[in-house]
Amino acid sequence: MKKLFIFILFCLSISLYCQDLKKAPSFRLENTDGKIIELDSLLLKGPVLLNFWASWCKPCKEELPEFNKISNEYSGKGLNVILVTIDKPSTVSKAKSFLKTKGFNMELLKDCDLKVIKSFGGGESVPYTFLIDKDKHITFKKKGQTSYGELLKEVNKIIK
Repeated sequence: MKKLFIFILFCLSISLYCQDLKKAPSFRLENTDGKIIELDSLLLKGPVLLNFWASWCKPCKEELPEFNKISNEYSGKGLNVILVTIDKPSTVSKAKSFLKTKGFNMELLKDCDLKVIKSFGGGESVPYTFLIDKDKHITFKKKGQTSYGELLKEVNKIIK
């Protein structure tokens, strides 16, 4: 009985480990300057911290300074911090303007039809954050607002 219990615990831990290493879906999105950006191209430069947000989302706007701080600290170490707005085409300019007003210099991509956020398992609920390693594994995901400390802890696990 004890051996069976240990075996079940072992299988469960393997299962949980494998779930954490789910591969990120590939995507191609347009940035606010009209350039097409692909996840696979970003990953050639290093890991990607991907944050889905919207200009109308208060928690999203509250957490963006945390992402900007991480971006400033880790861009020289290969981390790509990418913001993806799910704003409608008519309000994307509000998202771009908000970032500019705050002095944030992170790449802004548009997912107006929600296809990419849905491919990551999300919907219209934001913020939604993913950390993707160079091998395209999702090493961290969080639905809802996140903190600098939480981001720092996760980024340090994959940036050496």
